[in-house]
Amino acid sequence: MGESHFSDVITAVAPAPGWWLVVLTGLFAVLVTAFSIVLPVTGRRHLLVDLNVLGTVVHEAGHALVACLTGGGVYRFRITSPDTGSVDSWYFTRFSSVTTLAAGYAMPPLAGLGAAALLAKGQAATVLTATAAMSILCRS
Repeated sequence: MGESHFSDVITAVAPAPGWWLVVLTGLFAVLVTAFSIVLPVTGRRHLLVDLNVLGTVVHEAGHALVACLTGGGVYRFRITSPDTGSVDSWYFTRFSSVTTLAAGYAMPPLAGLGAAALLAKGQAATVLTATAAMSILCRS
């Protein structure tokens, strides 16, 4: 069995999607845009904010993960609302402090890249299961 490399996944050429998928994606984008405009006007902004909790968890997890990987540690990991969280951590070095700060902002796009790499390998069920599990855990 051949070994798969990250560069093979990134440079792989996927077949063009069918017209029905393009139309469905366009309709979904129109619906999301409409909800983004209508919900705040009707006073139901909380529905949009609740959808952001997964991004907040991934962001804060990035801080916590890098703090631990660079020799520090985490005292507390807290999500205070769907769009706010905090990680109280400690560091041994200035390098650990700086990388931990930057990691929160880098983690959501890296998680998306990881999901894309899994999808390119045909692991859609894995991505859906991980996303559903994170969403369920975030709602608890």
